[in-house]
Amino acid sequence: MFSKANLLATLVGFLLLFLLGWVFYGMLAASFFEAHTTNNVMREAPDLVMIAIGSVIQAFMLSHIYSKWARGFHGFKHGFGFGASVGIFMGFGIGLVMYGANDLSDLTATIADAVWSIVYYGIVGVGISMVFGAVDKKQGE
Repeated sequence: MFSKANLLATLVGFLLLFLLGWVFYGMLAASFFEAHTTNNVMREAPDLVMIAIGSVIQAFMLSHIYSKWARGFHGFKHGFGFGASVGIFMGFGIGLVMYGANDLSDLTATIADAVWSIVYYGIVGVGISMVFGAVDKKQGE
């Protein structure tokens, strides 16, 4: 659980989760989601410490799950498939449940967020997979 590969993949996963989330939600799509928010419950300024802690926990668990799932197969396609599967679970699975239970955004924003989640977690999966591949290759030398 606390192997070198898992810890390095956690670091890479954290950086990707934190930075991609900031770029997408904070810059690229901020006005889109603002226009599709039904009840403004956003903080005036985001609590970056809590976002960072949550991202580290996500990255660690994604790395841990990936280490059990990958079975020695690492690469772009394998990592993206893993991450995209998580993205479908998070974006469509949890996203639609939250849409049905809360009045935070409209269906358009929920679906857009779900599609982004597939890309977002897919990229994170690639990063995690590449770290595991590099560490496995180095340990095999």
